[in-house]
Amino acid sequence: MKLRSYLLMAVAVLTMANSAVAQSGDTAKELGLMEGYPASEDKRVDATNWAMYPFNRWGFLNVQRIHNTANIDNGYGPAVPFERAVQNLDGLTVGLEGDQSFELRELLENYNTDAFVVLHKGQLVYERFWNDMSPLSPHWAASTSKSVIGTVAAILIERGTLDADAMIKDIIPELSKSGFAKATVRQLLDMSVGTAWNESIGELMNEQSFARQYGAAANSWQIKGYEGGGVMDFLPGIKQDRKHGESFMYNSPAVDVLGWVLNRVTGKTLEQNVSDEVWRHLGAEGQTIYLLDGAGIAWATGGVSAPAYDFAKFGLLMQQGGMINGKRVFSSAITEDIINNGNREEFSNGTHADLYPEGTYRNFWWAKGNEDNAYLAKGIYGQYIYVNPTKEVVIVRFASEKTSADRERMKRVENAFQQITDYLNK
Repeated sequence: MKLRSYLLMAVAVLTMANSAVAQSGDTAKELGLMEGYPASEDKRVDATNWAMYPFNRWGFLNVQRIHNTANIDNGYGPAVPFERAVQNLDGLTVGLEGDQSFELRELLENYNTDAFVVLHKGQLVYERFWNDMSPLSPHWAASTSKSVIGTVAAILIERGTLDADAMIKDIIPELSKSGFAKATVRQLLDMSVGTAWNESIGELMNEQSFARQYGAAANSWQIKGYEGGGVMDFLPGIKQDRKHGESFMYNSPAVDVLGWVLNRVTGKTLEQNVSDEVWRHLGAEGQTIYLLDGAGIAWATGGVSAPAYDFAKFGLLMQQGGMINGKRVFSSAITEDIINNGNREEFSNGTHADLYPEGTYRNFWWAKGNEDNAYLAKGIYGQYIYVNPTKEVVIVRFASEKTSADRERMKRVENAFQQITDYLNK
């Protein structure tokens, strides 16, 4: 499909998103994606279209069939299934703006949800799967991957392996002439680095843009005929256009720089660090993978594909302040730091203050700043880990939505999370 067609499709989708709740899209099977041997050209999903609707309906569930990937080691311990106290929340009324309301299942289906898992007090209370998803099939997690690596970095900082105040140029001399050179590790983790960046959907659709070239290097937004050399070849070319540490700006390459930093201070690959510090402790039941960039290196900013159950276990680890399966994995100071130590002034000066007027961004987690101290990992096209430590709720949502980042949709979905939480705690 040519670029002009993608742009026209994007405009049409954005127009549709203005309605209160967009109508449900068909499943990958109903759309005929990858049906046939081989699939017809218009139904074929590949590395150039897998992250765009409608091809994402198949692509997000089949990353390992499109890209090179590496496994995250679950460790040697046994898989630990959830305790269950199942309720049927299908008919729970979810109120939207004005007088509109929907039943929960209707809202989830209308927004192309693929998996939805709710934990309350450590027990699985509600789950639903669509579009050929299962509890243990990996689904692309997009930028919720950021929160995984941010948690690993926080653990290493507390241990003393990583210095949050160190400048990037002192850890990675290869970036000494880049816009990241004089930024600190802390500024990476809070996305207050002053590097020039624009990853809007318009930029990602433009094959000539800097952001799309980055996507090609990462293997996430490939361009036909373009061979990306990997993200680390790309990072030295990013410039600085404002002062570090003054305002929040969503900045995916900052996460890739952090992945490089973690390698330098530990000598381990990203997937090894994630396994050692988090994943091997979860009692994971399925296989979690990392998408590899053009150089065969795990893509830090958005490379994770995980089963819904195991992402929920990661969320439970956070909600319980570093405890899971009766074992302490890290100090509760890690999660308290997310809740309490984000820089409100930096965030309010940034690009997302309208979403969370009382919020902050810390260690690649979005803190809502509400009375429940809730915080989120989130990714484009509707990926979420919602953590509510006060009311002991964890929600994981995977989706393959029609638009990459519709703010009104985000508000509705996150409002549903809060209403589910309040219902479970009546």
